[in-house]
Amino acid sequence: MQGEVGSVLAFAVLAVVAPLLTTRMRRLRLPVAVVEILLGMVFGKTGLNVLTVTPIIQFLSLFGLSYLMFLSGLEIDAGQLTRRGQGEQPGLGWPITVAVSVLAVGAGAGLFLGAHHLVSNPLAIGLLIGSSAPTVVLPTLREVGRNKSRNGQITLRATLVVDILALLGVSLVAGATSGGAHVLLVLVLLVPLLAALLSSKTIRRWWLGHGLESVTAQIAVRGALAVILLFIAVSQTLGVATVLGAFMAGVIISLVSGEHRGLLQEKMETVGYGYFIPFFFLLLGAQIAVAGQFSHILELGGILLVAFLAMALIASGLLSWAFHSMREGIGSGFLLSTHLSVTVAGTAILEAAHVVSPTVGVTVILVSIVSAVVFPAIYLRLCPPERRDKGCILLFGPADRTDPLQRSLSRRGVEAYTGQPPAGRQAVDVAVVVGDESQRNLIMAAEVSLTMKPQRMVVEVDQSEAEVARERGWTPFVRTQAVTDLLDILILTPGGGDLLLGTGSGDIVQVRLEDDRFDNRPLRRLPLPASALVVAIRREREVLVPRGQTVLRQGDLLTVMLDPSDLAELRRVFPEDGWAG
Repeated sequence: MQGEVGSVLAFAVLAVVAPLLTTRMRRLRLPVAVVEILLGMVFGKTGLNVLTVTPIIQFLSLFGLSYLMFLSGLEIDAGQLTRRGQGEQPGLGWPITVAVSVLAVGAGAGLFLGAHHLVSNPLAIGLLIGSSAPTVVLPTLREVGRNKSRNGQITLRATLVVDILALLGVSLVAGATSGGAHVLLVLVLLVPLLAALLSSKTIRRWWLGHGLESVTAQIAVRGALAVILLFIAVSQTLGVATVLGAFMAGVIISLVSGEHRGLLQEKMETVGYGYFIPFFFLLLGAQIAVAGQFSHILELGGILLVAFLAMALIASGLLSWAFHSMREGIGSGFLLSTHLSVTVAGTAILEAAHVVSPTVGVTVILVSIVSAVVFPAIYLRLCPPERRDKGCILLFGPADRTDPLQRSLSRRGVEAYTGQPPAGRQAVDVAVVVGDESQRNLIMAAEVSLTMKPQRMVVEVDQSEAEVARERGWTPFVRTQAVTDLLDILILTPGGGDLLLGTGSGDIVQVRLEDDRFDNRPLRRLPLPASALVVAIRREREVLVPRGQTVLRQGDLLTVMLDPSDLAELRRVFPEDGWAG
């Protein structure tokens, strides 16, 4: 028992060390998963060989693998992935074209390796070569502010299509090797996915009730964990190919959770990446042994690296054509060709099913690490964060609605205009369309979005059409809901309500949460003064609507309205954080 506890403790300590090292080596931009694999190699068979693998560690690693597959499925916003292209938003034409081309490169490389007797299963290795790394692609796109742009969406959607097909193929290959019953099981897993597609709204009401608040949030998280454990039990009984079930479970829960997906994803990622998933990557690194097979690894690794580069070049050519920009196309092609989480997980699945040899598995993992270090750096070099001029706010609608709003914004120092911006002004931060007719507002918003290309669109709609606005990437303003929210503020935060209504003198300040003590803390638990009202939360390039259950992140920028007499108290709450008046 003491040996079991000591082994778990050793892995847990390394799981804490990995993100600390990542922070220290920020210039290298190493993904935490890469650092975890490298730490496993240093303390495992390749290095000091001091890590003991016990049944508990093996279970935690299996759970971490299933959790990783679950989060890969949860990452897929099925509504966004299948949405038809509108205006500047792309459809699935280019993503599917790029994905098929990338998988074709992988298939060709697999056939080449099989013809030269370097691998025993060309199809399996071809699927691994054709996979990608959404856990690297999405954060990198966010870093440069391109995750919501047309080009960023094409890159991200192509990555997701590639990984869906690669995971499905890997699971089918592993299942076919283990026996026909496993392939049948993989096909049976499509049944709950179809059910979720047909009845997601009904399931959402039954499962999530009125939202991810209080006990409901616990039900959502516990339900998701129960689903993962269910598929682990099935996989232990019927074969490792059913790890695909965890991926499909993630897709199903993404469908069911709907607009609550983002918050549930944050909660699940905190649990997964905070504890379980590191056990998988650490054990993976600890079991890598290169002694006695270095020459074979070097030969196979060189060919795999060439295949990864060929995949990057093909993707770069297609994306350059789609983007009408060679620089961004080449950078995005290399980013899409990054291999890490899905590739490594697929390798583990195939190795456990004895489809690929340990030597091939080790080589794929090592070359994937190289791609995860080099390829995103190439993208960031070619596609740095965009610099753009300070934008303005445009207001469209009846004068009795837009003129008072324009005056109110101007009093706060915001550059706002009704109708067209002045000559020479190009950048538009926010466009707002208001009016009593919801359908007319949607049509006007579509025209403004196409001609002005604002960073964010706010449109007044009826409750029944709020989802239509969200599907187009716009922020819906529902007057009846706004009245309810205002009454909520007046009842629960009277000082903040006075400031919001302009019936009291007040200050507006911005506070950046630089102290990690506020990380992962719900907004309602911030020790704010009585008059303080958080009116906006900016996270990277996104603006979040503050709710009591909104989970804060280190680096968030809070816009706070409060009475001047409470300013000193607010500074005591955030003494070390970034301030702006």
